[in-house]
Amino acid sequence: MTDIKLRIDVKEGTIEIEADSDSFDRVSDKAAILLNTFKEVEFPSSKSDGDECEIKHGEQPASKTETPEERKPKRRRGSGTAKTTNWSMVNDLLDEAGRTALKAFYDEKSPGNQNEQVAVLAIKLKELTGRDGFDGNEIHTAFQIVGMKTPGNLNAVFGNMASANLGSQADKKFKPNFKAGDLVTHNLPNKPKKK
Repeated sequence: MTDIKLRIDVKEGTIEIEADSDSFDRVSDKAAILLNTFKEVEFPSSKSDGDECEIKHGEQPASKTETPEERKPKRRRGSGTAKTTNWSMVNDLLDEAGRTALKAFYDEKSPGNQNEQVAVLAIKLKELTGRDGFDGNEIHTAFQIVGMKTPGNLNAVFGNMASANLGSQADKKFKPNFKAGDLVTHNLPNKPKKK
């Protein structure tokens, strides 16, 4: 069994992982899910900010033994009243040549779902602007440039993409990562299924 070290800072939203290359992707996926779970939990304030808790692989926390039913994550459903943001156009995001290049790239990649759409736009914007991250107004502007409808809850799409390890969300900006780039480069356009 390989030695895996995992450190999660819930307040900062960071994950540090030490694992061999064979286990890293699996561990990072599980850690991201765990971090999102921790963000919803209120912890007692009995520890000071500098204290850490370390649990080695295979050990259970000493505080409580849970049954398998208690360990299952509870599905939380929204109230159905998500607030819609009024996004604004960013007129100086791209020049005319950049707008033409973005539209041609979007048409070439033919993204299907909202995650793919945002990934295509963010990756091409990254190439055209030289910047790493984009806020909702900039992604909304990109949707308008390519003639597509902006998702109703763009912030939720950013969150879904971060959960799917296609990037990160910080300071109200979405930053695509190499997995988003690989999705756009290698998986799009979607190839027709063989019969």
